[in-house]
Amino acid sequence: MVVVRLHGVLREETGLRELEICGSSLSEVRQRLPEEVREVLAKYSKYLVILINGKAIHELDADLRPGDVIDITIYVGGG
Repeated sequence: MVVVRLHGVLREETGLRELEICGSSLSEVRQRLPEEVREVLAKYSKYLVILINGKAIHELDADLRPGDVIDITIYVGGG
């Protein structure tokens, strides 16, 4: 199991803060997320920032180990 934590607008729109999901890769975990979470992630796909254990990743097929923590947020702009 890995922990998926949603932040900011992703949390607000899904009503979920944290989920535990089984999967050995990031793509597998994303496929196993509830449909409403996948829909919100698709809506903001251009702006997603994904961290695994605090490190930003750019490979959507990154390998995972039990206990890993995946944080998903979006870029925020301002001035």
